[in-house]
Amino acid sequence: MEAWPFSIPRRTERSMKHITCVFHLAVEPDHLGELRTLINEIVEDVRQETSTLVYGYSANATHESEVHIVELYQTDAVLPHINETFSPYTERFLGLAQIKKLYAYGETTADIRNKLDDFGAVYLAPLVGISKYVTNGLSSRRIHSVASRVVYPATFRR
Repeated sequence: MEAWPFSIPRRTERSMKHITCVFHLAVEPDHLGELRTLINEIVEDVRQETSTLVYGYSANATHESEVHIVELYQTDAVLPHINETFSPYTERFLGLAQIKKLYAYGETTADIRNKLDDFGAVYLAPLVGISKYVTNGLSSRRIHSVASRVVYPATFRR
């Protein structure tokens, strides 16, 4: 693999303490209702995770069988989410939705990669950027409060 034509500064301890995961899912149309019910249960449990900053499902407006999950965690919250919160739902979830692609952004640990590799994760390391809403002092409770007011398209909320 060739090196970049420019140097990337060595990341510091404080440079990236968050992991973002974006899942691309395919859902059979006859499974959408059951998936809606299940993800409402999952979101209620995730709401209790203090280090999960964003967790949301979105459906393609014209092809609602294409669903994405956007998740933002403090790095130390990824494994507890997978192993504790999501684990009871895994079998049902994977019976309703097929993971087509997973992108993981941030500096993942070997343990996180071992878990996400099962889903065919593509890892993207940070180059440069900012994250104001995570670092400006908003608590995760405030972020959850804001996120809970998001209105999803009526076709997906049935």
